[in-house]
Amino acid sequence: MHELLERYLRHGHHEGIVVTVGRDLRPNPAPMGVEYLASSKIIVIRPYVKTATYKNSLSSKEITVNLTSDSLLFFNALFRRDMMKYQPSRKVKTPVIDGAVDLYVEGEIQGILRETAERAQLSVKPVAVYPGRGSQLAYSRSDHALIEALVYITKLEALRECLSKEAVQVLQERILQNLSIAERLGSNEVVKSASYLKKRLSSLSSGGLNGKAA
Repeated sequence: MHELLERYLRHGHHEGIVVTVGRDLRPNPAPMGVEYLASSKIIVIRPYVKTATYKNSLSSKEITVNLTSDSLLFFNALFRRDMMKYQPSRKVKTPVIDGAVDLYVEGEIQGILRETAERAQLSVKPVAVYPGRGSQLAYSRSDHALIEALVYITKLEALRECLSKEAVQVLQERILQNLSIAERLGSNEVVKSASYLKKRLSSLSSGGLNGKAA
């Protein structure tokens, strides 16, 4: 189990899709950063504290981490949740994603390592780790760029009330730079997803996305 984690998460900070369930047992997928600490044999996830993921993690004490390099699966988890499919897990009640997943990790929440007003770090004990059917993707700059844009726009939406004007501007520039790459090099589906994010960013900006004064 831990050999697989060391192999798939060997480059430090990775992106995955964390699935949690609330009291209604409805799956809630959320892309976020994950990291494996080999010395303590735990996974660390970093949800925003005002999200359903954080609330569900503390109440159910169970999650699944779905590792993939397919940008469209990240996009669907955020913006097309009706297209997400799930299948039963092996050891926890929270399901795993039925899709282009490279590695499944089922885990139990052990505790809060750190918490701020914006974000928390949760310790997760892996209880089952096994390969999925795989994303079957060669390295793609457009995939990488779309995932980067998704990471930054998620951060922008979650923290816009507490970010400075300069931080907002930097995030906007990074989002647009990555979307430009995705649109230039991506498949039709990647281009459509990038166009959607451009419209979403424009909507955020027109809604008064100015940031705090320094």
